[in-house]
This record gives sequence, structure tokens and C-alpha cells, in this order.
Amino acid sequence: MRPSFSNLGLRNLQNNRGMKKKSTLLFTLLLGLFIIFFADITASGIEYGDNFIVFEAEAASFSSSHWKLRTPSYADYERYVSSGSQSGIAPVNDTYLQYTGPWQGDGENSKIEYKFTCPSTGDYQLAMRLHQPLEAGEKGDAKNDFFVKMAGDFTSASKFATDDLTHKHKFWGRGINQWGTAQYLEHGGSDIPVYRLTEGKEYTFTMYGRSTGACVDYILFFKTALKLGVTNKDLAQQNPELYRPNGPATLLNNVAKIMFDKSSTYLSQVGETKSIAYKIFPTTATDKSITWTSSDEDVVTVDENGMMTAIAIGQASITATTTDGNITATNQMEVGKYIETFEDYISYNLTANKFMGDNGIEWTMRAQNTIRMNTTNAIQFNKNMTGIKAEKITGGIGSFSIQCKHLYLDDSARTLELLINGNVVGTKTFTGTGNYNFTVEDINVEGNFSLLVKNATVAETKSYTVMFDNLTWTPYGDQSIGVDDAIVATFAEMGVSISPNPSSTGVIRVSGLNAGNYAAHVYSMSGALVHNNMFDVLGSDTAVFNIKNLSKGVYLIVLKSNDAVLKSKFVVN
Repeated sequence: MRPSFSNLGLRNLQNNRGMKKKSTLLFTLLLGLFIIFFADITASGIEYGDNFIVFEAEAASFSSSHWKLRTPSYADYERYVSSGSQSGIAPVNDTYLQYTGPWQGDGENSKIEYKFTCPSTGDYQLAMRLHQPLEAGEKGDAKNDFFVKMAGDFTSASKFATDDLTHKHKFWGRGINQWGTAQYLEHGGSDIPVYRLTEGKEYTFTMYGRSTGACVDYILFFKTALKLGVTNKDLAQQNPELYRPNGPATLLNNVAKIMFDKSSTYLSQVGETKSIAYKIFPTTATDKSITWTSSDEDVVTVDENGMMTAIAIGQASITATTTDGNITATNQMEVGKYIETFEDYISYNLTANKFMGDNGIEWTMRAQNTIRMNTTNAIQFNKNMTGIKAEKITGGIGSFSIQCKHLYLDDSARTLELLINGNVVGTKTFTGTGNYNFTVEDINVEGNFSLLVKNATVAETKSYTVMFDNLTWTPYGDQSIGVDDAIVATFAEMGVSISPNPSSTGVIRVSGLNAGNYAAHVYSMSGALVHNNMFDVLGSDTAVFNIKNLSKGVYLIVLKSNDAVLKSKFVVN
């Protein structure tokens, strides 16, 4: 049957539309191919956390004549990936990028560009997962670097000038026949570029080939507050899976890491309480609940809120465990000494500046920081220089110790001095490699005192730099008097009562005490000491405390005598 005019017209219209669709599809495909072959940058593969950016090296376009995308089909893939590797972590997506162009690069021809937007304002460190597949006889640094530069509205947050980071410089690391980490900028020796970026702004990071044969798996910018593992070992092995490509897409709701704050390493005397400050990463984790345990509750106890109480002189490990993923963090707690970690101290020159330390003490510092000692920030200063100084430290000093290590010229002697109230009370001269302690016993100075540490090395040439970490001192006097045999208990366990509780009268009464001399300390639940005094229990078993200065909230009262340490919570309303 012949088609009607109307049916024929409809069919022609459908055919015309079909031809237009085919033409449109063909144009779209050609445009896509044009973009693939001629665009300098693609945004795929760049992933964001709330405090980091991570992407595979192949997330940008690259010249096939200078860079090769390596997959398991590559004849030497397994050799370059597995030989000597201890991590057991394969390249992300079974791919990595290898620079195969000429030595020292080929200018713009070896360029790779990445555009990203900063997720939140802060200081970001750069690190790459690097592999240098060395041939027999090649030197250990033959294939361990690239050239890098940054463009955009940023400033330097490191020792390098901002302008310095906008120009091409060598970026290097380690990974000899295994995956390692690149993090150092060339002319800084062992110094790290850090970029101060602004939320919402776009940046262009450019990488150029330098060492023929060098391989890179992924690139990571992370906020320095994360304190990720970035030693010469495998970048992927040292850090949670979240901080690798594909991690942010699936793991941002899960706990990746828990980290203690700097001030959680000491309790200076028996009876003191302190809460453990901590951070959970990522901040987007859904379940941030944790449980607390102490390795020795005869030394330090810890409650469900992370509030510690010092019971006796000694050491105990406090462990936090997350409900989500059983992620743990452990901190060694010292009772009976003060510790300055200098973990958050940052400086890029040796000029004097002020630093508020772990104990609320203001230090005058003439010291640079480094990450090369004990995997945490240490401080360093040169010969004939006082690098650490504080005035009017309270509580007196009994003994002193600080961890040390020589930087460069390990076979040359260094001389260190400790000065208390301007007088040299200890000296140590040491020659050799590795860490050592500079310790001074039996100082025994009462009251307020000043403390300074000096690199007193005498030499005409070289800097004779020494690195320092974990400065500690014990207060004057025997802090353990009566503690070894003391009863440590709650008020209720010893038949002691506190009333009224809650209190709205500005007064609390503690009844049921044995006769004797007591020290009383009241702490907020954040660990701040808000009240302390000495009192005697003689004709009555009751002590009265004025708490009118306390605001509404929950507090901990600790009473210490020669034979007991008693504690109880009370409420002010």
C-alpha cells in the first residue's frame, strides 16, 4: 500500500531529524577529540578533601614523546613497581607516569599542568609518590626529581620567597627501586615548599621532566596541620587510604586519623588533672566517638571524656580508640616533669621571636625548625648561639634533659651548655652520629628561675648545627612524697562527702576527712586549674571552700595529703 502524503511527510521529517542528530553527534565527537588532543589541562582525577587535594599524575594531558603512561602491560611494570618495595601498595589504578624525555627536561615541551581550586584557606605542603627505577651502576639520586612551579594568588608559608615558588625549581625525594616520597625543593637542601592558599581560588601547578626515567604515581597537597607521614619512605604506606586518589570519593565519612594536641605529654605533679586535646580527620567523619584507656592506672587515670588525673610519679600510655574503624592514637604521659615539645614552633631564620610553649611559658627562640629528627618538628641552632630561653619559670627546677642530634659534620664535636639564672650548671661535649641526651641532674634551684640552652661550640668555620627536641625538667623538691604508699580513691570510696552538690550557694563542704595537712586543687573539665590552697584538718573533719568565683559547670576537686589522694566531681549551678 502506498503511504499517504501525511505519513510520507512525517517519515521525511524523522529522517531529517535523524540526519541532524547524526551530524550533531559527529560534531560532538570531533570536538571531544579536539579537546583530548589539544587541550593542555583536564580536570578529571583531581579530588578534594576538606583539608587536602590529591590527584593522579595522569590527571592532566601530557606529551607522549616525553611522558609514558605505564600499566601492567608494560614489560618492566612489575620490576619498577615491586623490586625492593616493602609497602605492598600498588600504584593507584595500576597506572603511573614515567618521564622518558631528555635529561634536564626540554623546556615547555615536557610540561604538565594541573588546575585545582583550594577547598579551604590554609598552608599546604606538597608531596609526591615517587619511584626511581635504577639500572645497575646508577647513582642513588639518578632518577629522583622533577621541576615544579605554582601560579595563582598565593604566598609562601615556608622559608622560600613567594616569587621563588612561581619559578621552575627542582623538586626531589627518595624511592630507590621502590616507591618513596618527594618533598624537597632543590636549593633549600632539606627544606620543604609550603603554599598559603585561599578557599575558592584556582591555582595552576606545573611539573616538568628533569630526570629521565623518574616515575610518579600521585601528587598531594595537604594542610600542614594534618602532619601526614612524608619521610623518604613510601608516601602511600605512611598515610591512610583517604589521602590517595579514589580515597576522597569513598572515605570522607569515615575516620582516617586521630591526633593528639601538643599539650598532652606531661602532668607536672601528683593530683594534677588535664584533658587530652585531640583532632579527628577528616572533619567530615560521621562518627567521631572514642574510648579512652590508660596502660597504668596507678600512675595516670583517664575518664570517658579524656580527663586525666596524675596518681603517682612515672609513665603511662594513654590510648584513644575511635568507634569508627578502631583507629588508635597513643601518647606517652609523664607525671612529675614538664615537657616542651616545640612541635608547633615554626621559623625560617635565626632571628629572635617569641613562642608560647606547651606549659604556657613564653620562650625566646633563635632556632629554625626541621622535620628530620624523630619524624616530628625539632629545632636547630648554630654554634655560639643561645637558641632557647625563658624567664620566670615557676616551681623551681630539680633536673634537666633535652634530646640532641648533630646536623652535618657528624664527626665534629659540639659543646652544649645549660644556664639557670644566668649561671652555667651543665656542659656536654659530644662527637658522633645518632640521637643523644644532654642531661643535668641535681640542679635544685627553688622559686622562679630562668632557663636557656646554648650551642657553645667554638670553631672558626662551619655552623656546627645541633638539633634539639623534647626539652624536659622536673620541678624542685620531691614531688613523690607520700605517693608510693598513698591511698588513691574517690571521695565515695573513702566515705568522704561533698555538699551541697550541685551548689548554688558559692560554698562547698567536704566532710569525713582524716586529720592532717592537705593540698586542694580544683580543675575545670578542660583541665584548667581554677582554685588551689593548703589547709589543715584538726578539730573537725570538715573543710569549707569558697567557690563564688566559679561559673556554672562541672569541676573536679583533688585533695592530696601524705597518705591519700582523693578526688570527686561537683557541679556549680
